[in-house]
Amino acid sequence: MDSTEDSSVSYQIARSLEEFESSILQGVTEDEEAKLFANVIDFKAGRCFIKTKFHDVFINVIDRLYRKCRKQWNCVSGIQGLGKTSSVLYYVLECRWRKDHRIHYVDLNEIDERDKHLDKFSSFSLNFQAEDCLIIDHTTIFNTHYTEKIRNILEGKDIKFILIPAGFTATPYSNGQIDCGRELQLDEECFLKIWSGSLKVLDCKDEGLTQTGKEAYDVFSEHFIMTPRLLHNVLEYMYVFGKTVHQALIQYTKEIQEEIASFKRTGNSAVYDKFILHTTILLQHIPVEGEYIFTVTDARQVMIAFNIFHTDLYTVTQEDIENNAKIFELGVQEGDVVVKVHHLQPYLAPEWKARLPYRLDMVLQKGYSDKIFTVMLQNSAKREFIKLLVSAQEKKGIVLLPLIYNTMETSYQPSETPLDVPQTKSDDWLLLRIPSQRFFHPYQQRIEHFAKDVPKSLNSHYKSLFRVALYLKELATSVDKFVVYPEIQDFLGMDYFVYVTIRVDETEACSPAKKLRPCKNSVLYLVQVATGATLRGERIGQALNVVKSVFSDTTVAVHVVIIIARSDTLAYPLTSCCFKNITILNLYEKSSSCLQDLLQSNSLLYNFFLRLVRSKQD
Repeated sequence: MDSTEDSSVSYQIARSLEEFESSILQGVTEDEEAKLFANVIDFKAGRCFIKTKFHDVFINVIDRLYRKCRKQWNCVSGIQGLGKTSSVLYYVLECRWRKDHRIHYVDLNEIDERDKHLDKFSSFSLNFQAEDCLIIDHTTIFNTHYTEKIRNILEGKDIKFILIPAGFTATPYSNGQIDCGRELQLDEECFLKIWSGSLKVLDCKDEGLTQTGKEAYDVFSEHFIMTPRLLHNVLEYMYVFGKTVHQALIQYTKEIQEEIASFKRTGNSAVYDKFILHTTILLQHIPVEGEYIFTVTDARQVMIAFNIFHTDLYTVTQEDIENNAKIFELGVQEGDVVVKVHHLQPYLAPEWKARLPYRLDMVLQKGYSDKIFTVMLQNSAKREFIKLLVSAQEKKGIVLLPLIYNTMETSYQPSETPLDVPQTKSDDWLLLRIPSQRFFHPYQQRIEHFAKDVPKSLNSHYKSLFRVALYLKELATSVDKFVVYPEIQDFLGMDYFVYVTIRVDETEACSPAKKLRPCKNSVLYLVQVATGATLRGERIGQALNVVKSVFSDTTVAVHVVIIIARSDTLAYPLTSCCFKNITILNLYEKSSSCLQDLLQSNSLLYNFFLRLVRSKQD
């Protein structure tokens, strides 16, 4: 995703919609390399090949890498079916036609089928000269052994390599990879040009079929990336088998579903296992019609399969920070670049999720040492841990809190400096009994009627928090202690809330000389669970002030609790803030206790907890 020398691509290339030159295509039957190492069936079949927008961009990139880039290893990706093979093979033949014999081409699919030991390639490569360029097509994580052997055969010749990855497992090889994605799919004009040209090659006299191209484009473009491969498949269904457009849609969809269903699930390499893990996690956390947003740094840690997902580099605006909860949560600034990841073809997302089902226990088992685990803990996986933690407490009817009589109201002041908060001592917390029926899970609809009371001037990210605070305040008038875990999408501020009323007889039973009393008659705990990077102190402070503004006319002390899981006893850092009376509760204990019993009551929760502790140790 990073730019590299000579790798920037302009998509404003003039479109000619010219067909491939027949004089150049004829070279496919004469070129020795093409006969040995290329799949030339489509060229020999006389198909209609148009210089599409993708062709122009792709060849422009290949040409610049060949002639200008100094890097030895380069990679150019493009979604399957767009015409990578036909375009690059045409480019090599065109170079031959221009008497340029310094560029070479091999297709690893053909190598695998006809030259497994690379004997023919070894002999042929004797003619390669220093500073020649070799394009290796259809590289995958399953055939890297061929790439390595080719590298060894050509060692010492100073050959430049251009790799073209293929298949569902294709992901960036490096940060410098150039990506030709869905923005280069066939538009209607190009689709119809190839459609009519293909029928002409077939000597089709059916005028109705020619006119059907527009309908085919409209129907298929609603569901799929429009590629030449799709076009030729659809045309075959209709021309050879007489199917209608909608029958062709059913047939094509079925074939793609079968292709996904037969996708290889077992591998024998760490790279393949990593690919499966990352893809499974992404499928779980990217909404079918939505997106997942990474920082550029985090995105570099993830294998994003470009034949399953689409990525966009996006520059953050101030409006995004103010209105987009996902971007706001990342803590990025105006002008920063983030990576938005979508399903490449949302229509096929259910098939992919069925093929690679998400199981948290398997992810925890395989992913705790993987960098994606750290990345996801800062985002969506954190919510899974919080949900498990709340669920375990609800099932047991107990809640982890600091000692009530040590609880003072938390105050916050903005600051430019970080704050190191000492962890609470192991004997300064308790497990308070709160019946399971007093655990509440309000959804968006439940708090919506408080919307009219939200100040218009309030930051949009905290409006849901304000409504939840009003809900808490209303609930506190009739229930003396409870837990609230909002089931609200993109809810920001705090993770869950615990309300406790201090009984007079209990308060009087404690000697003021030994115990501090809360400053008010009840305490509302705002609980934040830290699983990933250092928490932003100013965000916690802003959320605290929002809740305190709602409870300002009550006798309720509002106290912030941050729950962590780490094996050390070091102070916990918060960025840019100044707090008084804030609690850091560590779930980790070296010896068995009732807290450990709580964590172990749910195997998923406990495994998650252990992974958190280990991730902090690594």
